[in-house]
Amino acid sequence: MSWMKFEMSSEEVKGKFEEIQEAFAAVFIALGAPPKAAMFCDEPTTPQPAFYFSPLAARLFPTILKTRGAVHCSAPKKGSVTLLVGEGDPSALLD
Repeated sequence: MSWMKFEMSSEEVKGKFEEIQEAFAAVFIALGAPPKAAMFCDEPTTPQPAFYFSPLAARLFPTILKTRGAVHCSAPKKGSVTLLVGEGDPSALLD
């Protein structure tokens, strides 16, 4: 499986941003904080911020990704995203 991402409108960010982050964090913690599972995002102030999920994270969080219409993508570039949920040095997963 590859990286996955989905975007949010600026209106959605106001009500759903933390909800999605907390939902993934709950799954992440329940599964023992796997080191290669990480969730990143663009700056929330961008017009349509995107959430990015590492390949392992995408396998752990399929229901939300499917519901949100996530698409396959390349790994984000270092410095272009912020880590929301992850353990160790998840930035090593980025391009």
